[in-house]
Amino acid sequence: MGVFGQTKMPISKFGRRSAHSRAGNEDLYYMGKKNGYIFTNKEHTQKGMMATILGVISLGTLAYTVFMSYRQDGSVPRQYGAATMLAMIFAFIGVILGVVSRTERDKYYLFSYLGIILNVLALAAVSVILYAGAYQ
Repeated sequence: MGVFGQTKMPISKFGRRSAHSRAGNEDLYYMGKKNGYIFTNKEHTQKGMMATILGVISLGTLAYTVFMSYRQDGSVPRQYGAATMLAMIFAFIGVILGVVSRTERDKYYLFSYLGIILNVLALAAVSVILYAGAYQ
């Protein structure tokens, strides 16, 4: 057993196993076999995480304003409209951050994709609300 659970197998310089694996032979190398661990220095993108947070805030704000409007039988104060406008601005910024974070190299892109999806859903929800309000 080698370091970190690696098994040592003698191989020649050309990648084949050597028939003569004596300890003093210099043309032998040892090939390590890993036991399933993958070590990497990749990280999630900061902009992708921010895009996801903005998407959650936007969707939460929209859900709250729609729910409170429903509870008050459609009579909506101006503050709810301002909150919806702010959620729309957050969603635009979130989409931009998600797309920019997707262009970074050697990173994990889970939060980038998640942020883009959440923010596009928020923008679609605002579009549906505005469309429904225009034809009422």
